[in-house]
Amino acid sequence: MGERVLIAEEELPVSGWRALLYPGGEYWWMLYLFSPSGSPEIYSVLKYTAESQLVIGGHRRREQPGWPMGNAGTGRGGRTGWALAYGAVGAEGPPQVRFSHDRVLRHVVREAEPRLLGGAVWLAECAGDYDQVRVDTRRRSVNRLLL
Repeated sequence: MGERVLIAEEELPVSGWRALLYPGGEYWWMLYLFSPSGSPEIYSVLKYTAESQLVIGGHRRREQPGWPMGNAGTGRGGRTGWALAYGAVGAEGPPQVRFSHDRVLRHVVREAEPRLLGGAVWLAECAGDYDQVRVDTRRRSVNRLLL
């Protein structure tokens, strides 16, 4: 087997993750995601029927405060962290991506601009404490919990 040619590479500034896209075969791409502290996650992304892969995955990290009263003493007010989601770009183009945080008496929604990786994969991230991601195209919506 010959040497693989890198199609696209993206470094995500908020989470520190790095994404690489390689050709996998005639009908798919290979998406490699590298976290700053772990082994890579590898996904096969279909080239033509990407609707079933609108959201491939998502991750989040919560930074817990160092003491029980939160970060009120430092003036930052509460938890911080980040949320990351990724999926395949369908025939309709890049989707609309929104991260949300649902709590009693407080619902926060933040829209994120997806970055395109080789025109085949979208990546979106934002700073903050979010529980789920909602991805919308003109014909379909998908909600995914972030773990």
